[in-house]
Amino acid sequence: MIREVYGAFRNTDIKDILHAINITYLNVNIVRGKLYIGLKNEQAVDEAEQVLHPRMFTKDHYQRYMKKKKKNTLART
Repeated sequence: MIREVYGAFRNTDIKDILHAINITYLNVNIVRGKLYIGLKNEQAVDEAEQVLHPRMFTKDHYQRYMKKKKKNTLART
């Protein structure tokens, strides 16, 4: 599966997001603004396509994700 991705996302961010929405992946790579998600089979790709809406991995999504991540980090201390 290939998606556009905002440049500030890191592999660990993507993996955390995928884990949170129960998408099991084989690997995750970001190359020149493209997100490559390795999935086990076509059924997994179809399921991921249904869950990953077009607004995911955009600049707005990144800002919301980082705000939530920062809030959660502060709550633990």
